[in-house]
Amino acid sequence: MISEALKARVRAEIGDPHDQCYTASEALYVLAGGKAAGITPMHGVVETEHTRISHWWLRDEDGSVVDLTADQFDFPWPYAEGRGRGFQTHMKRAARELVERLS
Repeated sequence: MISEALKARVRAEIGDPHDQCYTASEALYVLAGGKAAGITPMHGVVETEHTRISHWWLRDEDGSVVDLTADQFDFPWPYAEGRGRGFQTHMKRAARELVERLS
């Protein structure tokens, strides 16, 4: 299970959650132990009348949703419709820098 303290540290470091879902999720995934810790990266898309919203979050080893950037939405995200996905082969620079600051 990902500790509340670690979630709080990552959340504080990213600041405004808008457009930070991939970076926050990838950094938390790495810091919390990733696949070896039973954590799964999740991805989903919501299409509205005017836009398509792509979103990333984590599913913890016990199946609970860990979404550090959920506050950016004014509606409940449909987590049940998400799919397990892997992150890019090489960690994105923003996530790598976040991991370095918090390590």
